[in-house]
Amino acid sequence: LSHPKTTNPLLKFLFVYITKGLEKAIESLETSSSTTEATVETKTVDNSDASKNATRQIVNGLDEEANTKITTITELQVFLAAVEKAKTSTNEQELVESIRKFHLVREHMPTTILGSVAIWSALLEKMPMTAMIRNLGKMSEINLLKENSQAEKQIVERLNDQQQLRRARIHPFNLLVALETYKRGEGIKGKLKWNVNEMVKQALESAFYSSFKFVEPTNKRFCLGLDVSGSMAGAMINGSPTINAAVGSCAMCMVTVRTEPYTKVVDQSLETVMDVTRKISMGNTDCALPMMWAIDHKEDIDIFIVYTDNETWYGEIHPSGALKKYRIKMNKPQAKLIVCGMASNKFTIADPNDGGMLDIVGFDSAAPQIISQFSLGLL
Repeated sequence: LSHPKTTNPLLKFLFVYITKGLEKAIESLETSSSTTEATVETKTVDNSDASKNATRQIVNGLDEEANTKITTITELQVFLAAVEKAKTSTNEQELVESIRKFHLVREHMPTTILGSVAIWSALLEKMPMTAMIRNLGKMSEINLLKENSQAEKQIVERLNDQQQLRRARIHPFNLLVALETYKRGEGIKGKLKWNVNEMVKQALESAFYSSFKFVEPTNKRFCLGLDVSGSMAGAMINGSPTINAAVGSCAMCMVTVRTEPYTKVVDQSLETVMDVTRKISMGNTDCALPMMWAIDHKEDIDIFIVYTDNETWYGEIHPSGALKKYRIKMNKPQAKLIVCGMASNKFTIADPNDGGMLDIVGFDSAAPQIISQFSLGLL
């Protein structure tokens, strides 16, 4: 529970709207003095950058591409009135006009209207990159993304636009999930099915490879341990069910070696990396091996990451013990271990009393950021 307080009148109005609705928010203004009301309606009380950004984020989500200039209570009332009206509207043309005028998004639309090509065409015009990628299946299902259509052209151009990819900050893993989902032609859940647009599919694949250069490096020294057992190819990732653990682990390996400066791996495509791992002779999935290898070869490592499906076996020494041994042998007390059980729903490797060890059960769109923040000591 929380009880937020603010001196920003727009945020005050929003808090009442969120908790009690638009009518009560308007009534709360009427209880204020006429002098205060006049002041609120003519200027923003708190003009700090932080306050403006907070207001824009609440009104418009986190869309950095939105060119919104809501600075008064009056403007905010008009916007929220449009949002409320859209929730129950059945007038397609009226909704299209509201989308364009107020930058309304899919979540503002009534579900009964979401089969409309005109609605989705209007939404696409200002749709944030992440939302656009997430809704490619739906837009294909309603035949908005026909071959040589304007919508197809818009999406392909945006996916190939390096600056838009940079601003959107979409992790390569998330683009890979979008690509693998879209080219299936159907969703994992529900009844949604669509005809795959080849130009869009190719643009998604291109965006996947282009996005590597926009990942911010941690500048840490990594040692990556990939499970190459046959079970990885058949184990679908818990949290990203369109990708198996073999593909997911290779993709994350590629992200690290392409973005971190302390690597000596040749630049290769995902398929090439997959071929290499398939040819490696298999043994037991020993999660302690990366640390023991680093000790034997006296390698200077900051972060050990193990990618496996649900096999977290170990041999003569427990992985947490192997990390502690590495820290002592190499005088690296801050060395860390991350174990990703990508297809698992329950395992324990990390010592719960050691802040330098982390278990990740499953692997979804949030996992890459968690790995980065943990590596930087922000978690």
